[in-house]
Amino acid sequence: MRKTERTATLNNANISTTKFFSLNLPDGLRPGAKVTLLISEDGNLTFVPEEDEIKHDIIKSGYVNNNRLFRRWVMAHMFKMLDYVSWRDGNTGFDAYVRDHHDYQYQFKMMLNEVHALAAMERAGGADFEVRKSFFTKDVIIEVCEDYLAKLKKYVGERKVCHCKGHPYVKVGGTDIYCSDLEFKLYAPTIKRINHISSVNSYKFIEIALREFIQHMVKLPWETPKSKVWKDTFKGEGAYYTLQNLIRFHNVRAIDKSGRYTAKYTLTDTERVLEQKRIEYAGQGWRLFAFMKKMIEDNDFNFKKRMKEIYGR
Repeated sequence: MRKTERTATLNNANISTTKFFSLNLPDGLRPGAKVTLLISEDGNLTFVPEEDEIKHDIIKSGYVNNNRLFRRWVMAHMFKMLDYVSWRDGNTGFDAYVRDHHDYQYQFKMMLNEVHALAAMERAGGADFEVRKSFFTKDVIIEVCEDYLAKLKKYVGERKVCHCKGHPYVKVGGTDIYCSDLEFKLYAPTIKRINHISSVNSYKFIEIALREFIQHMVKLPWETPKSKVWKDTFKGEGAYYTLQNLIRFHNVRAIDKSGRYTAKYTLTDTERVLEQKRIEYAGQGWRLFAFMKKMIEDNDFNFKKRMKEIYGR
């Protein structure tokens, strides 16, 4: 029965329809969905879809850029590593934590996640992308991959050599490879995939090339030393975003020490100092890491105490 027919039937039964209205909702609404109703100037009732900014961002780019949450996670993780004491040998800090808690492959998983985020941010551009891309650059990624190739050759060189009909072979990644075929079947394809990463520019294509590289990697033992370049870059990026969070939300400030005069900079001045250090220490993450530790010490900042002040536990 159509709307006009329903209205006529009710009116014929002496039932007033002036207080009733009908509304055609869009298809696909699920139970619990929220809608907005708008009464226009002429008294008509219409449906207005609500703009969901987060949903819009996900649909548009596949990535929601929330730098505040990212900074908070990085800061918490960084302090966890700074306070770490190894159960193995009593060594402390960042390097001991990374050695004890992450296998060799972790650096590639982490790097791929970073490149994925950069690829999504690249589409929107902006200052945040320009800053974040200054850490895991294409050159850094290539150096980490080249470090893997060197570690792979060392690993293969230490494998037990077996023989089949007089021909020597080694077992690598569950596959038997004749020693005479190692260059052709193992090393040359790895070099080709590194060159593929080198040949592309946007993070979208770097991600594709890096993902392919990782898919073909031989899994090296857990204790294989991680790339120094990766650790240094990890330190630098972690230090930068930790400091950014400390400065903006925990009143940590850079300190000016000139002769007898000692004073804390303002928020704006401290952020400017941090940016200067990020640029000055580009490619030297350990220096930015040391700068972070000095600022924590200068401000007598205690992470656990601060969290207790905020959350009461």
